[in-house]
Amino acid sequence: MKVIPYLNFAHSKEVLYFYEKLGAEDINIVYGSDGMFAGVPEDQIPEKPSEFIMNASFKVFDNLIYLSDNFGNQEVDHSGSNICFTFDQNDDAEVTKAKDFFQNALDNGC
Repeated sequence: MKVIPYLNFAHSKEVLYFYEKLGAEDINIVYGSDGMFAGVPEDQIPEKPSEFIMNASFKVFDNLIYLSDNFGNQEVDHSGSNICFTFDQNDDAEVTKAKDFFQNALDNGC
């Protein structure tokens, strides 16, 4: 069994673009216009289905993270949300990957 973080944002596409700059891989996006949502009741369809991210995923360090737009694209306060990447401090390769990721995050505005 695994635990996978599932985050909601007002504009998930911006988040995906940011994580892609940090090295995210296997980015997948399912929009509200996807055929799987054809039977959704009218009142539950987002305003612009072809731009609304119903579900997306990406991997960082081979770990899966899910995200989506929230209905109404309302801003979300993530002040109490954290994702923690752990690594083996005795493994030089992992230490280097962690340091490089951190520096890349700083270089990209974190």
